[in-house]
Amino acid sequence: MIVFDVHSDIVALKTELDEVAKKHNRVAVISAGWDPGSDSIIRTLMLAMAPKGITYTNFGPRYEYGA
Repeated sequence: MIVFDVHSDIVALKTELDEVAKKHNRVAVISAGWDPGSDSIIRTLMLAMAPKGITYTNFGPRYEYGA
């Protein structure tokens, strides 16, 4: 499993994986988990509804996401 937690590079990752997937007649799925994924979508919606609110995520000291 690839852990990808650099949101600003997702477009480049999609482009790279799409090329390889098409070459091998496969599908590459990205951002289908929690973060990036549904957590990122909810955070973006909250930012649109409350532009002056806090939109960062803090999972607490016992959790580490990303590699």
